[in-house]
Amino acid sequence: MSSASSKFDKFLENIFEDEGAQGVVECFDFLLGAFVITEQSVVVGASQDFIDMIEYSHQELYGMSVMELIAEDEREEMAGIFTNNDTQRYELKLEPKSKIIKNVLVAPRIFKASDGKYRLAEFIDISMSKQKEEALFESEKKFQSVFERAAVGMARVSPQGLFVEVNQKLCDMLGYSKEILMKKNFQELTHPDDLKKDLEFVNKLLRDELTTYSMEKRYFHENGTIIWINSTVSLVSSATGEPKYFIAVIEDIGKRKEIERRLEIQATHDPLTGLCNRQLLDIEMGKELARAVRYDRLLSVLMIDIDHFKVVNDTYGHQAGDQVLEELAKIMELSSRDTDIVGRYGGEEFLLVLPELDNKQALIFAERIRKMAKSLDVVFNSQHIHISVSVGVATYPEHGTEVEKLITASDNAMYKAKANGRDQVACAG
Repeated sequence: MSSASSKFDKFLENIFEDEGAQGVVECFDFLLGAFVITEQSVVVGASQDFIDMIEYSHQELYGMSVMELIAEDEREEMAGIFTNNDTQRYELKLEPKSKIIKNVLVAPRIFKASDGKYRLAEFIDISMSKQKEEALFESEKKFQSVFERAAVGMARVSPQGLFVEVNQKLCDMLGYSKEILMKKNFQELTHPDDLKKDLEFVNKLLRDELTTYSMEKRYFHENGTIIWINSTVSLVSSATGEPKYFIAVIEDIGKRKEIERRLEIQATHDPLTGLCNRQLLDIEMGKELARAVRYDRLLSVLMIDIDHFKVVNDTYGHQAGDQVLEELAKIMELSSRDTDIVGRYGGEEFLLVLPELDNKQALIFAERIRKMAKSLDVVFNSQHIHISVSVGVATYPEHGTEVEKLITASDNAMYKAKANGRDQVACAG
C-alpha cells in the first residue's frame, strides 16, 4: 500500500471513529455519492445521493444487506469481489425500490476501524451517460457549486501543472487573486524541498499506478511566507485514457504543524532552559562522534556541574535555583559556536559537545566558562546569588571512542575537579 493510500485510509478510520459511517460518506457527498457496508455486506452509511437513487429511506436502508440492492444477475460476481477484498473500479447494476435498474460506476476503498473492516463505495450514476468520463461528476453545474462553496481550497490543474480553475478559498489561503493565481503553476508555488516527491506522485497518477495521492507540503504565500498544506490529488482522464486534468483538494494545516513543532520541542528540549535534553544530547553527540570518526577529526566534551547547588535551593528557594540554571544556560549558549551542542544533562549538570576542538583548546574553553560562571550575579528578590562550577573535559579519541565512554570520562574529570576543591577545570585521564 502506498504511503498516500495509507494516510487516506487512516483519515477514513479517524472520521469513522469520530462520526461513524455516515461521517465517512458525508466526506464524499460534495463530489460523489457514497455508501458504506460492513464485512458482512450490511449497509451502515449512505449519502443523500445514494438514498435518492435507491429510493429507500435511511431507516429502511440501514441494516439491509447490500445484495438486496444489487441486480440478481450480478449478485454472485459481487459476492466474489467482496470476499476477495477487490478494490478495482467496476460497473454495477443497482435495483431501486421502483425496480428500475440503475447503472453506476463504483470506486471502492477498504478501511479499518476498531470493530473491523468496512468498504466505502463512491459511485456515479452513469445510467444516462453516453461516455463514462462524463459521469465522473453528476453535473458540471453541481460541481461548480460545490467547488466554490467548499471549506477547503480546490483547483483543477492541467497535466502540465498549470492552474485551470481555482476556488476563492484557495486564493484566500495563498493570498493571490484568481487572475494572478491562474497564471501560475503548482511547481512554482511548491517549496523546492517538497517538489520532487510531489512530482513523483503526479507521474504515478499519469502512469495509472495510483488513483489518488495525499501529501503534506509547503506552499509559498503571496507575501513570501511559507504555509503548510495537505494536498489530495486525483486524475480525471478521457474515455480513451488521456489525462484531462487533476483535481486537487488543499487544506491549510498550519495550526496543526505548529502544534506538532511545539510537541517535538517539548520532547527534545529542557522546558526550563530551552537547551537540548539528555535524549537529544545523546543523539546529536552520536552524530558528531560518527562525523569525527569518518573524517578523522577531534571532538571534545565538557561536563559542567554547579557547586553546592543544593545550598542555593535550600537558602533561596527552588525558584531562585531555576533562575540560576536559566542564566547559566544563557552564558553557555552565548559562549558557544553555532556548531557546538549545549544541553542540560540532568539536575544542575550541563554537557557541551565541541566538534573539532582538541584537548588544549577545550580546556581553554572550559576555563572561560568557569570564569563567566564565577562572575555571574543572579538577582532574585533583591538578593544577589553567586555560584561556581566544576568542569570536566574529555577528548576523542584520547579519552574514549564511544559516546558513553566520552561522557563517563568527562563526568569523572568533573568529579576530580570537585575533589580538588571545586571551582576549577580538570581533564580526563
